[in-house]
Amino acid sequence: MVYVRKESLPASAKIALPDFSILTFYKAVFGTIAKTSKQVVASIALLR
Repeated sequence: MVYVRKESLPASAKIALPDFSILTFYKAVFGTIAKTSKQVVASIALLR
């Protein structure tokens, strides 16, 4: 039981680390998309 838990912990850590990096990557991407979309909306409002 203990040996299986020791093996499952590194496996879950290996799975959790890429998910965390992917989440932070998507957060940065969507953050920049939100900033650019706000700038586009502001420029369109100024053009009106």
